[in-house]
Amino acid sequence: MYRYKIGNSSGGITQAQLDTKQKTLTSSTNILTKRIDVSDKIVISNDQPTLYLKDTNNRSGMIQMNSDRMYFLSGGTNTNTWSHVGNRWPLTLNTSNNFTEFGGNIHSPGTVDGTILKVSMANNLYWKI
Repeated sequence: MYRYKIGNSSGGITQAQLDTKQKTLTSSTNILTKRIDVSDKIVISNDQPTLYLKDTNNRSGMIQMNSDRMYFLSGGTNTNTWSHVGNRWPLTLNTSNNFTEFGGNIHSPGTVDGTILKVSMANNLYWKI
């Protein structure tokens, strides 16, 4: 196993130097830095690529792509595991049909435009405007 560490230095690290260390960039323990600046893009590849936003003093969050859905997930304080809030994910975007599912109430300080409003009720009843 490779055990290189890439840390902050006054001169920085070039793309060529980073390319030679590519096999070592597999976990956060291999990168010792507080900031990474990227001028083009960050690509995360996997069968369920996930970006973790670990909050050390409140709920953490994750963005995950799985199948045709992008999930905005929520986790506990200072964690990288997710859990439902009220048996729902905070937000799900279906990228094959542009459907969006919110896990809770939607609040807007302005106008919400749409062509159809469907209100679901008990017993599979609903009304449409």
